[in-house]
Amino acid sequence: MKNDILVYLKNSFGLEGAEGEELFESYVDTVNENIAKIKEALPSERLEDLVRAAHSIKGCALNCGHTPMADASKEAEFAGKARNISEYKTALAKMEAIAAALNAER
Repeated sequence: MKNDILVYLKNSFGLEGAEGEELFESYVDTVNENIAKIKEALPSERLEDLVRAAHSIKGCALNCGHTPMADASKEAEFAGKARNISEYKTALAKMEAIAAALNAER
């Protein structure tokens, strides 16, 4: 996963070596921070916060060429907009699994 992201950053933006690694780390940090925001907002079903956090993850994932996370966060974003907490939780589980894999590659 990390290697695919680094290749994407190199091919798309010319970022390699330390620059690519730094952006990867920033991406993973952003994912972790926004998942924490989601977990904080989910019990009270603060939909605006849930949608905003999923949207932020989606944008970062797309910028890094990380389609699995972009797809999962898009599902969460749309579920939040539709006020479907059950679907949001399903998408969140996918996002958490992907995030765990990202963190394991740090």
